[in-house]
Order: sequence, then structure tokens, then C-alpha cells
Amino acid sequence: MHPTIIANLFFLCTVNTIFMIAGIFLNSVVIISLWRTSQLRKKLCYFTIFVLSCFDLSVVVINHPIIMASAIVTTAFGVHDKLFVDITEYISTLIVELAVSALQTLTFERFLALTYPFFHERMVTKKRLIYFLALLQFLAIVMATLTFGDYVLSKHMLFSILIPFIFLLSIYLNYKTIMIARSKRRDERVAPASNHEIVKRTRFNLKKMSTCSLAVICCFVCFFPHLVYSLYFETSERRLRRENDQAFMSWTWTTTAGCANSTFNCLILFWRNTVLRREGMKIVKNIHSRCCCVCISSFRNA
Repeated sequence: MHPTIIANLFFLCTVNTIFMIAGIFLNSVVIISLWRTSQLRKKLCYFTIFVLSCFDLSVVVINHPIIMASAIVTTAFGVHDKLFVDITEYISTLIVELAVSALQTLTFERFLALTYPFFHERMVTKKRLIYFLALLQFLAIVMATLTFGDYVLSKHMLFSILIPFIFLLSIYLNYKTIMIARSKRRDERVAPASNHEIVKRTRFNLKKMSTCSLAVICCFVCFFPHLVYSLYFETSERRLRRENDQAFMSWTWTTTAGCANSTFNCLILFWRNTVLRREGMKIVKNIHSRCCCVCISSFRNA
């Protein structure tokens, strides 16, 4: 095996390991912070963040090891079994699509909260959000199944259409919502509202929507390399084959970039959310103090 391929494989495994460890830690902190704080669990916006973090955790736990295992088996050991490749692609694609559907649920909930506040307050509940998420995930499972092995549909052609469509739709919802929120804030400056809670809620929703917009943009940036790879796969005259080591390593790197979005989501949530960041720091300090106690007791016993 060529030394360049060995170096690339080592670097790939190192990057995936870093993202896996960071993603597990950050998503676990988000989940624990939301689970232990009843004040946060009651709000729908934090509930959708909790759901998103659960699916992001599944991405970093499942997909990063799959990427490393498939790269080692295919590149290092020279195993080019089509069924193995199809199964690994199916699992990684399905897990990522489920996480993206959770992000779309978060975007849709924020859109309703600012665009149709009365409808959101009366009609939008956790149960109905779960139904909506289940519908999106059912569609994700159907699409992943139809593209299995490229027997029915080409996954690269589907991704070339689906990724821009989801991104443009999310951008439209976020842009329209932010514009509505800003217009409300301008109205408040001209004629301040008598109800302080309404003003406070509007500013709170605007901040949540801007956080959601950053998450959507981050999602597209992470999946953009995979979009380029899919477009090249469909338009190339020689049509890349997975038996080609360089083509396979390109697939692993673009898939790694897409899975890294599940780690970056946590950084955006902690950076933009003061309450969540405060609860997360409490958990980190608690873990740090316990680790120090364990190390001190072990040192004394030794």
C-alpha cells in the first residue's frame, strides 16, 4: 500500500476519533443539562434541542466508527465487498438523515413560534412535534431504503437534489422568521408594548431563531463537500467506483465532514444559549471534581 494512502488513513482515523470523543462529550452534556433541569424541559424550544442532541449523539457514536472501520477494511486490507460497502453507506446515510430531520423539526418549531405565535401557543405541543418528527423520519427511512445499493435510485443523484432543496427551504423559513421578529422589535421601539412579557418573549424567540439559522448554515457547510462529491459522481464520464482507493477516501472525508456537523451543533448551542451553557458548566465542574477525588484516592491507596 502506498505511503500516502497510509498517512491519509491515519489522519482520517485521528480526525474521526477527535470528532467522536468531542461529540459524545458535548452532546451528553447537552442531554444531561436538559434532562436534569425541569425549567428547560417544559419549553418546546429546549425540547427540540434535546431531541436534536439525541440524534446527534447517535451520529457520532455510530457513524464515526463506521467510517474508520470501512476505511481500514477497504483500504488497509483491500476488501472491496459490494454488500459491505452498501450496508455501511446505508447505515451512515440513514443516521445522518434522521439527525437532519430533527434539525428540520427545530427549524419548523421556531418558524411557527415567531410567525404564528398564537397558533404555536395553542396548537403546537410536544406530542405533535413528535408526530411531525416521526413523519420526517419515515420519509428519511423510505429514501435511504430506495437508494440502497443504487438499485432503485441513485443516492448521489438524490443527494444532489435533496441537500440544496432542504438548505434553501431552511434558509427561507429562517429568513422570513427573522425579518418578522425584527419588524416586531422596530414596532416596540416606536410604540413600546404595555406587556413586558410579550417584548421579552419576542426577543427570546429572535435569539433562538438566530441560533437555529447558524445551525442550518453550519449543516450546509458541513454537507457541502458531500454535495460536490455527489455531483461529480453523477456527472463524471468515468463514474467513480468504490474499488478506487482515492475515490473511496474522498467518500470517507466528505462523510466525515457531514458527521462533524453533529459536534458543531453543540458548540453553537452552548455559545448562543446562556442558560444551557451555565448548566453545562455545572456538569463539567462536577465531573472534574469527581475525577480529582478518584485520582487523589487512588494515589493515597497506592
